[in-house]
Amino acid sequence: MERDEAERLFLAAACEAALAFPVAEPRLTLVTVSENVTFRLTDGMTREDWVLRLHRPGYNSAAELEAERVWTAALRAAGLAAPEPLPARDGRAFVLQPVETTGEIRLAGVTRWIEGEVLDDLLWDPARAAERPGWFARLGALVARTHLQSETWTPPEGFARCRLDADGLMGPTPRWGPFWDHAALTGEDRHLVLAARDALHARLSALPLTPPSSA
Repeated sequence: MERDEAERLFLAAACEAALAFPVAEPRLTLVTVSENVTFRLTDGMTREDWVLRLHRPGYNSAAELEAERVWTAALRAAGLAAPEPLPARDGRAFVLQPVETTGEIRLAGVTRWIEGEVLDDLLWDPARAAERPGWFARLGALVARTHLQSETWTPPEGFARCRLDADGLMGPTPRWGPFWDHAALTGEDRHLVLAARDALHARLSALPLTPPSSA
């Protein structure tokens, strides 16, 4: 979606949603449209930056979004730089926001802005190619720390999140859609992708879903 079109559709709703959160003189700048519509939300008095997301209807339920915040709190407690939420003025984590231009009702939530650069953008910059090994080393360390946290953490009762397991990643209806139907694939490409999907599904299905006992 083009930037002008995204702003036409969602900026007014985002401005209305921002009023539900304790941010003075809110100023919004569109960041991206992907699973969600994401804005940079700046407090006009303190100059603090936040992230406001209009979550895509049907992608994550309210319970799943609440569970995400429970886990990111656990990640922060383990020393990782996970997003810090900003509750609404009435204490809710998310507010329901009508979007008149699309006829949708979206959940809106706010988290603290974490300054940085998008890795995918950096990878396209040939002038910074020498930095790539360092980026991936840092990414690998972050993934390892996240796995270590999850291995020792017990989610609370009622914790609800999607499963990126064998079916969620490589099943007939994967979480992120039928990637084998991408328009850029030829018939032969599609055949190879499907064969790879089936092989990966079999390999993943053979792995245990729980860590081995330490006994």
